Amino acid sequence: AKGTGVTGIFGILLCLNQPVQYLIEMAIAVGVAFAVSFILYKDKKEEIKEQAEAVIPAEELPVSQAETVTEETLGSPVSGKVVPTAEISDATFAEEILGTTVAVEPEAAELVAPCDGTILSIDTGHAVCMTTPSGGELLIHAGIDTVKMEGRGFTKCVADGDYVHAGDVLLKMDLDAIRKEGYETTTMMILTNADDYDVEKTSANEVSCGEKLMVLQKKRENI
Repeated sequence: AKGTGVTGIFGILLCLNQPVQYLIEMAIAVGVAFAVSFILYKDKKEEIKEQAEAVIPAEELPVSQAETVTEETLGSPVSGKVVPTAEISDATFAEEILGTTVAVEPEAAELVAPCDGTILSIDTGHAVCMTTPSGGELLIHAGIDTVKMEGRGFTKCVADGDYVHAGDVLLKMDLDAIRKEGYETTTMMILTNADDYDVEKTSANEVSCGEKLMVLQKKRENI
């Protein structure tokens, strides 16, 4: 090349004395990149499925894991008083910006799985992301602004990629420690892909761990 700065197809402007060779090199570069990406790329959903099957072989998965699941009930991850969504002090959750949200003020330190599923991420322990049998994507956030605690006050009981059953303990919270540092302990369960579902929230004022918090009905166009 006679200079630098122009790349890609337009780089031919720097190689007008050898345009054919440059185009051949570009074709090789694009072709090799495409081939490598095509061979190595793996859809995230397939990775999640493989992670789950690595823990529980496909033939041993519960019937609820079948791809035909269209309706499911999600239990409460904590016991406590149900907080009206609009009254959550953080606008991100109160306005359901992340998805359909239900909040509970916890009375106990344990946070459990609302259903069977695969743990996608448990971060520093203040938040858990997991999938449900029908493909629902859940974010369970323990406390408000607790990410600033950088894991203090939280004990993780599972790891990324684990397959869990409803009622399994996901993490333990030190409620006193959270409050002592000035944070609220309100715990939110958010369905982040809510556009794929019709969602019914609980009408109860108080719930126990595992008691119905949400009912998901997959929309027909997403079945």
